[in-house]
Amino acid sequence: MKNIKINTDSYLIPITLGNISFVDGVDQIKQDITLALRTFKGEWFIDTEKGLDYFGKIFRKGTADRFLREEVRRAIIARDGVKNVERIDITRSGSRSATINCDVRLDSGDTIEVVA
Repeated sequence: MKNIKINTDSYLIPITLGNISFVDGVDQIKQDITLALRTFKGEWFIDTEKGLDYFGKIFRKGTADRFLREEVRRAIIARDGVKNVERIDITRSGSRSATINCDVRLDSGDTIEVVA
């Protein structure tokens, strides 16, 4: 299945010489995971339950790292084409910022690294 390529930093659709780019396969799954991890619960007006509850749960003072990893794991496993999450590292930067770095095994047998 193909999907429109989205710049995962700006959420803009890159257009080159009037053409829209598409992604498929491993690149599509990686894009899907990255966008899922960067979506805040309540952010998307069509489905306010979609996304991670960063402000309600994740960035709350005293939240255990194991809880954060489980929330991230759930979000990744829900993506099509994902078999397993092999590693999750979460680095917090202050009280309202974090970097998520993980290794994900795909149904195809490939392993990809995702940073969000």
